[in-house]
Amino acid sequence: MHDRQRTSSDVARYAGLSVATVSRVIHDSPRVSLEARRRVEEAIAALGYTPNALARGLVTRTTRTIAVLVSSIADPFWAEVIRGIEDRAVEAGYAAFIASSYEDGRREEKAISLFRQKRVDGIVIGASSRGPEVPWQRGVHPIPVVFINNEHVEPEDQVPISAGVGAEGEYATFSQTCRIAGDDRRGARMLTDHLLALGHRRIAYISARGRASSLRRLRGFRQAMEEAGQPIDESLVITGDEGANAGELIAFRLLTRVPLPTALLCYDDMTALGALRAARALNLRCPRDISVVGFDDIPIAAYLDPSLTTVRQPMHEMGVRAMQALLQAGRGERPPSWEVMPGELVVRDSSGPAPVE
Repeated sequence: MHDRQRTSSDVARYAGLSVATVSRVIHDSPRVSLEARRRVEEAIAALGYTPNALARGLVTRTTRTIAVLVSSIADPFWAEVIRGIEDRAVEAGYAAFIASSYEDGRREEKAISLFRQKRVDGIVIGASSRGPEVPWQRGVHPIPVVFINNEHVEPEDQVPISAGVGAEGEYATFSQTCRIAGDDRRGARMLTDHLLALGHRRIAYISARGRASSLRRLRGFRQAMEEAGQPIDESLVITGDEGANAGELIAFRLLTRVPLPTALLCYDDMTALGALRAARALNLRCPRDISVVGFDDIPIAAYLDPSLTTVRQPMHEMGVRAMQALLQAGRGERPPSWEVMPGELVVRDSSGPAPVE
């Protein structure tokens, strides 16, 4: 027969202290002497006492839980972001609920409704297509929300190009909303400049349908080409679905053209993976016959054959920053309303000099 559940009163009696002192130790209050803290910790260990999280939540109005909703937890990009969120959450004593929306608006709404019912202390939403002004954020007690790579299309003049924190309140629709994104335009410019420096001029861009991030990357590609005085062949700019399969199909269309493009700039690494597969099926050598570059630097990118030239996004750090913003909001602080995190060009074997004609 198991012993009854221990209480804070039991701990107080064992330690020879008041229940109030035990409570202060449990809640990590600075108003406790080192000797009292030692006695309470020894009593907790001896009795096997576990604080009741639900009861503490009723008193503090917190549950020490946060929720994470992304388009798909199977996506390597979001898997790395989630790892960053969880690392910081565990460090701060929080647990995370994680769910996928699969880009289904109704599924997204249901998940967020459930998170509210669970009384989570904050929500991180990745690649939401709804934008910052949505009904579930309104109310007497709005939940702090952090968006990562929000897919709501902003007017072009609202998309920051340079890295850093935007003006206070620039995007916030209520206090404690924070938005984090990679610097898409700058990343695409770096990739384009890299290809131009290698002598490429017929550069194709494989875009992702409905992705604001892809549009921003396309703008970066166009700006780099224009600044270099290079005309853009619009027939080489093709939009399709996301993923390796879609990338392979679009690459087949591009790589059977005459004249052949000399480089493919892909929306992301998974698209580039499909493009590499198409080039191999057509007996095109990469990078000797065709250069292929991606975006994100997902873990597999370094292990492809050839290894993929790409822009490394700080995926793990995005997750850490998102959780940090929720912690700030929980302390009553106002996190930055908008933060653009710069990427890094990673040159590998999939890009090389343009073929000599």
